[in-house]
Amino acid sequence: VATVAPRTTTTTITCIPASINFGSVTTCTALVNDTDTGTGIIPTGTVMFSSSGAGTFTGSPCTISRPVGVVVPIATCQVTYSPAGATARTDLITGNYSGDAGHVASSGTFSVNVAVVPPDTTTTTVSCSPNSVTIGQLSLCTANVADTSTTSTTPTGTVSFVSDSGGSFSSSGSCALSATATGAASCTVNYTPNSIGSGTHTITGSYIGDPTHATSTGSFQLTVTQPSGQAVQLTFRAFDIDDFDNGVGQLQVLVNGHLVVDLPAGLNHLTGSGDYQPYDNVWVNFGPFDITSFVVQGENTIVFQSPPPGHFGLVKNILITQGDTVLLQVNGSRAVSASRSPTFTFSNPPLVVTSYTVNPTMVVKDATVTFTATFTGGSGPFICSFTFGDGTPAVVVTTSSGTCSATHSYDDSGNFLARVKIIGQASTDIVRVFLGVTVLENNGQSGPPADCSR
Repeated sequence: VATVAPRTTTTTITCIPASINFGSVTTCTALVNDTDTGTGIIPTGTVMFSSSGAGTFTGSPCTISRPVGVVVPIATCQVTYSPAGATARTDLITGNYSGDAGHVASSGTFSVNVAVVPPDTTTTTVSCSPNSVTIGQLSLCTANVADTSTTSTTPTGTVSFVSDSGGSFSSSGSCALSATATGAASCTVNYTPNSIGSGTHTITGSYIGDPTHATSTGSFQLTVTQPSGQAVQLTFRAFDIDDFDNGVGQLQVLVNGHLVVDLPAGLNHLTGSGDYQPYDNVWVNFGPFDITSFVVQGENTIVFQSPPPGHFGLVKNILITQGDTVLLQVNGSRAVSASRSPTFTFSNPPLVVTSYTVNPTMVVKDATVTFTATFTGGSGPFICSFTFGDGTPAVVVTTSSGTCSATHSYDDSGNFLARVKIIGQASTDIVRVFLGVTVLENNGQSGPPADCSR
């Protein structure tokens, strides 16, 4: 019995369109032709497609069949191709015909140009309402993102918010956009200032972009003021503050550069030069002086100075209060002279730790836990020093916001006394808080008590 050799074929690949953008598709057609001599036979079988670049074919392999109304010995099939990536290139599309009982396999190629479409430009505008708040008062900040291209589509993705001053955002300062109109979207976060800074907090919203939209940023100037309330008052004691020269006393007290009192001349309306006998060589109580208008939210400075020609005196028991809140307390004596000007800084509101926690609350030996301290007031940036009561070195972190955290794992079970010390920029910005921690064995039982005095 004679063996009939399979007939030869050619495979031609054509993709339309031949140039596409990322995110688009092209339709690729395989045409398999019986090219042998004699009476042609219509090929059957499948064509498997591949690409030299990253991408996805839909419908591959495809089964070839004779087109309707065609009498020549050809068969075709189609697939779609979607390129992947972000760099312009040329993809070589290959179609491999499998052959059949009467036809040999063959293959063909076609080049598809893949282009990158620049993302649509966007603008981000930020607004906060109310536009003027006091420390601790919430403001709602909204980011509006708009597609500014000629064929605008609605942006998607997220906006991240930051502040150039002390404050905290809800949702970690990030929100997901929701469409408000064709080509526009918005989202909101809450912002609560915890210090006054310069009196203006710059709130910046940064849109991260999406596959078809470019990034953009916008900002808003939020006015922050100190809350109204009880007066800030200063009292102190001074010794031998009796000299005055040309109507200027020997002791001047300044808060943030503003003169609070001049002793003894200004307070007692003295002119000329001389000694004010009631203050000669004795301790005298002064105040209270209302310094509310001089005090700002955040860091403040108070200076005790002796103007030229300078005279020696002493000050002590310096106390600045706002209602029941102590903003500054200095008990010891300080010398004041031509070369000595005692200077102190204090924060308004003062640095206060509102919580100190460990998570998870059930602490297990060798497991990692997180200690977190939250605080208000003070003047940043802040240094948080965590110790864990087990003799390991302290973990020190720096933060500008009202929270700081550190992780730790205990090698032993037992009872430990963890501590966080937070230090700000003002003289008064130092607080310590302790937390008792019971560390369990992995079986849930605590070990022998540990020495918590370390």
